[in-house]
Amino acid sequence: MSRRRIGVGMVALALATGGAATAQAGEWRLGVKASRVDSRIAGADDPTNLALVLGREWGIGVGDLALELEVSRTTDSGRVGGADLDVDSEAAYLAFRSAGPVYLVARLGAAHAERTGRADVDDSAAGVGLGVSAGLFRLELEYTDVGDGDVRFLSFGVWF
Repeated sequence: MSRRRIGVGMVALALATGGAATAQAGEWRLGVKASRVDSRIAGADDPTNLALVLGREWGIGVGDLALELEVSRTTDSGRVGGADLDVDSEAAYLAFRSAGPVYLVARLGAAHAERTGRADVDDSAAGVGLGVSAGLFRLELEYTDVGDGDVRFLSFGVWF
């Protein structure tokens, strides 16, 4: 069994159970993100993606800690060498959001990215961002790097 499947399974289990000590305090979140992808392929016109994110979040005093599962799919193919270029990914993250109406985001996890006609990337993923809480929803701008710069995402998202 691959590291990715083990990692995603562990995070899915944690999301489903919420942990005995924090099951009462956890809150489910749903997010949608639009991303410009940097495929790191020379001469490529890179694709645009749409992602769905499911997270379970706990307040820890100085902010919120969350476990997140993200699935990203190409909605507007790029081009490389006369062929379509798609970058699809799945990831599991541990995320931290600082307290306040304007907040910082930091995410660390594992991801699997498939680039059309190129080797898949199974590696760590890290992201940083800035968010604004606007009542019932949150807006976030985020940069995510998968596998030492193999694939990069610049995303704008909405959390509910």
